[in-house]
Amino acid sequence: ILFTGDVRVRSPEGSAANGVPKDGYAYVEEAHEAVRSGKFAAPSRTVKMPLREAVARMVRNGDGEGGVYVQALITDELAREAGLTPGLSSSSNAEGEQTRSEGEGEPSEPWRSMDRAGWRETQPPRLWLSAAGSTSPLHFDSSASVLAQVTGTKRMLLYPPSALSRAHLYPDWHPLRRRSKVRLDADVDVDDARRAFPRWTGSRFSRDEDEPSNDSSNDSEPFEETAGSSHASPPGAWEAVLGPGDVLVFPPRWAHYTESLGPNMCASVTRRFETPR
Repeated sequence: ILFTGDVRVRSPEGSAANGVPKDGYAYVEEAHEAVRSGKFAAPSRTVKMPLREAVARMVRNGDGEGGVYVQALITDELAREAGLTPGLSSSSNAEGEQTRSEGEGEPSEPWRSMDRAGWRETQPPRLWLSAAGSTSPLHFDSSASVLAQVTGTKRMLLYPPSALSRAHLYPDWHPLRRRSKVRLDADVDVDDARRAFPRWTGSRFSRDEDEPSNDSSNDSEPFEETAGSSHASPPGAWEAVLGPGDVLVFPPRWAHYTESLGPNMCASVTRRFETPR
């Protein structure tokens, strides 16, 4: 069976227009009128693509401009095999009769504990497949997220909701809402970052007059320029380096930057939940 799923294809022109670096894959609201009409230069687009073709494009991507990032929903069959959903596994005995083993098909940890805690799934399990060097720019999600690393190594930088007011977020009406303009990749010059992202770097505390605020980021209050200000340096991050078998759980509105370290390909499974108050 040739597996086909959603693949995010990078647009070099749109990425350059929005400050997305090479090998960076920024999600965009493709249903947005500005995207559908072509008025907004989207940094990426979603297409259906066979997994074999997606992997081949990752291997051929030598300059960071022509790559893809698999973000596909996992089928029910694959989810059952991975222990993500309830169900009974069956096998054949010596007489060819179908038998079921007790306990098989039950959700494995950590999913079992989440079910018992009343977490409600808001997004079905997804497979994320990326080549070494691929990045997902700084952004936040509205749900609690669970990321299970399957193969390869992935590095994540996580910032608490208190950092959102400094993250130069796109406004809620923008096709890149919940995304940050801040670049955390290694190619950014320090002086350039200070000029482009003053609130994030702490190099200047007054908000640009022409930059719209984002209601969800609580950045409507101007920063005060004081010698002892807590915003005198970039926000501190929690770093997580995930290897096969590691599971990371983080709350809603935690901004995160993701980098696939390889050595060749990285595969992860994610789920998102609404958690009880």
